[in-house]
Amino acid sequence: MFNSLLIIILAAFIVPFITSHIRVIRFPIVVGEIIAGLILGVSGLRLIEAGPLLDFLSAFGFTYLMFLSGLEIDFQALSMAMKCRKDNEANPLFLAFGTFILTVGLSFAISLGFTSLGIIRSPWLVTLVLSTTSLGIVVPVLKEKGIINSPFGQNILLSALIADFFTMLLITVVVLLLTKGRLNDIFLVLFLFLAFFVFYKLGNILNRLPIIKTLAHATSQIRVRGSFALILIFVALSEYLGSEAILGAFLAGAIVSLISEKRDESFILKLEGIGYGFFIPIFFIMVGATFNLTDAAKSGNFLLLLPLLVVSLYLVKLVPAMLFRLSFSWKKALSAGFLLSSRLSLIIAASAIGLKIGEISENTNGAIIISAVITCLVSPILFEKFAPPQEEQEQGVVIIGATNTAILLGERLAQAGESVTIVDLEAKQRAKAKVAGLKVISADATTVGGFKTANITPEKRVVVTTDSDEVNLKICRIAAETFGLKNIISLVNNTTDMNRFKELGVSVISPAFSTLMVLENMVTHPAAFSLLTDSDDNLLVEEAVLTNGRFVRKRLRDIRLPGDTLIMSISRNGEKIIPHGNTVLEYGDLVMLVGSREPVLKTIRLIGII
Repeated sequence: MFNSLLIIILAAFIVPFITSHIRVIRFPIVVGEIIAGLILGVSGLRLIEAGPLLDFLSAFGFTYLMFLSGLEIDFQALSMAMKCRKDNEANPLFLAFGTFILTVGLSFAISLGFTSLGIIRSPWLVTLVLSTTSLGIVVPVLKEKGIINSPFGQNILLSALIADFFTMLLITVVVLLLTKGRLNDIFLVLFLFLAFFVFYKLGNILNRLPIIKTLAHATSQIRVRGSFALILIFVALSEYLGSEAILGAFLAGAIVSLISEKRDESFILKLEGIGYGFFIPIFFIMVGATFNLTDAAKSGNFLLLLPLLVVSLYLVKLVPAMLFRLSFSWKKALSAGFLLSSRLSLIIAASAIGLKIGEISENTNGAIIISAVITCLVSPILFEKFAPPQEEQEQGVVIIGATNTAILLGERLAQAGESVTIVDLEAKQRAKAKVAGLKVISADATTVGGFKTANITPEKRVVVTTDSDEVNLKICRIAAETFGLKNIISLVNNTTDMNRFKELGVSVISPAFSTLMVLENMVTHPAAFSLLTDSDDNLLVEEAVLTNGRFVRKRLRDIRLPGDTLIMSISRNGEKIIPHGNTVLEYGDLVMLVGSREPVLKTIRLIGII
């Protein structure tokens, strides 16, 4: 029973090494896994034998893949893309739904043609097969290109999400009609969406409980356990309601994504590691292992259908993608069409469902799998060829409110090499900032339009320094809720208002409290305070991530750092640690270093750059 599983796991381990060394074309690992399955399965060496254990692990791998597709949705980023588009750009929702509707229409017309030629049995499910796209290809390509957070990247991502979600929903409806033929069963699917809102609300409540944070690490891993419970609850509910498990798993992933809107990277990495490290490779290798390529190749139907399918898969995406021309150039529109033409997990899933209910033949299923593999190999190459060069995302610091303190801060940051922009409406204060040699923009930052004028994008750090707490709060709310900014610092004069800022994720500075802290430190830690205040411009404060194994599991008292470098603080799993001699360093710790410039830079090179 375990021999075949051992072979699959060994193949899953070896495939990434092979694909990473193929330089000629971009070779997705999942495509390598399907090819490995073809070599090791019934089409090749016959080393893998299907059985109950592999069937279950493969089915759960497929379900978990749909869960991760839902988890991939960054609702805050999508909301920001829709709110912050430029005046000459079309609504991203219009582009996404427009391309999807046109895709379904073209797919249905082509499927009717296939049916009339006798190549396929029914046009309904094949229409949805042609309409799919692949988030598993789209997201990594956009990330690697460095444009996933740009307006162009977010429009492509939203189009892929709409296509994936509504295709899954329509597959559920079509399968219900094809297998039962009762309209009443379709309305039962609505209970899935009712359950979605119920579990979202419940998850939000549970996620705020202090005990969840306590049990989130070590052997408890309560968030991971809760995620698996949620997957199986929605899969079981889907089966009970007569719908497909893929929709339930996708909704479960979307719930986890919504609850984890602050994008707890360590938690998400755990979930992805479980899936891509074990369950998902089993699914893709089994897809290849159970497909008999030899028998399919002997069929004239297969040989005719394969080229027609490949052409159709590109046609139904490229033509609707021309809607992107409403917001972007022809070249960008064409590149978007090519990237959205990539298919993988969902098309294979839809085809497998059609095979199971008898709507798709073995040969058609095989042609669809091979077509999907071809699009995964070709589409990223074509996107790379036609997509414009990576859009530079200018980083820097934006100071809103040209007060005297703000101007002084801007001067010091500029001396440290930061790109600083001052935003204010008052001409007198802007003139002072210009005299100080700072870049100045006239804009009203209490409005969305003002943020657009100032080009305040998510990668920038924002410091809000006006004299009014209410104005500062309004600016912070726009920055956090509308534009999705993560790095926001604000002055708060009235300490009773601090919680309102903190609820938005804003780091607050209170002048009165800061003065108190300075006095306290001068009294209790005079030596350390003098190091930070009396030293010359050679003093450097930097952060670095510990990646050098030589320092892992070592106590600070046992480590000798270069020169006068000191470790001031350690961030681990989102928690701040005040270091002392017995503090043990862990891999991935974010350490704050202070000292003379050269020793600090040497330390960063030694332990790993952030």
